[in-house]
Amino acid sequence: MKQTFILLLFSFYLQSCEEEPYPDELSEQNDEIKVLLQAKQFGFAGKKGQKERKTTKAYRLLLSNPDAKEHFKYLYEKGNTFSKLYALCGLKQTDEKMFEKLSKTLDGNKNVRTQHGCVSSDVRAGELINHIKKGYYKQNARVKNK
Repeated sequence: MKQTFILLLFSFYLQSCEEEPYPDELSEQNDEIKVLLQAKQFGFAGKKGQKERKTTKAYRLLLSNPDAKEHFKYLYEKGNTFSKLYALCGLKQTDEKMFEKLSKTLDGNKNVRTQHGCVSSDVRAGELINHIKKGYYKQNARVKNK
């Protein structure tokens, strides 16, 4: 009986120690996260209600979610360079401390394909991070009618 109790207690302890950093709904089954994880360039194009790039729309939907901060942390952890830049944009608006921490971990020398309106170009990731830090993308990517 004593062994059963200890075994049961130990199993509860192990379950409580398991790290579950994100709720299940933050998995790649979330359509917005899936779109941003597959991003092949970074930038915002189109206006809400008009023809809008999938990534722009997905970003705005994530930003308007009550759990946006957790979504963007997940996106940064799992994503490619483009996904991480979208995540940094979101974290700049939802969790400034996390933005500061994670922005230092992205390779700033990597060239990244950007799209602003109908103009594409290659820009160093560090330059984009500085733009995010200065709030350049806040106006372009904000959620309207929030």
